[in-house]
Amino acid sequence: MKISASLVSTLLVAAGIAMFPSLSTAQGRCEDGHWIEAVLDDGRLIKLEDGSLWQVDSIDTVTSSIWLPISDIIICGNKLVNEDDNETVHALRLR
Repeated sequence: MKISASLVSTLLVAAGIAMFPSLSTAQGRCEDGHWIEAVLDDGRLIKLEDGSLWQVDSIDTVTSSIWLPISDIIICGNKLVNEDDNETVHALRLR
């Protein structure tokens, strides 16, 4: 049985949300398909491949500071979920 890439992506997002039930947003949508381009300023800033820049809450920088470029990210409102490490940080989109 061959499974399509879009089905695999949908299943991965669903699994990520199941692992992080607090990720529901007002819109009820999460956005996958992102990855880290750079971790800046000791984890205070995360730049994604789409050029967006996220300021990580100070309490979460201990987590984001050890994230690696190319790690897959799901954006759920004001949360970034690192799919590779199964970790979540609160962040504010700056651009």
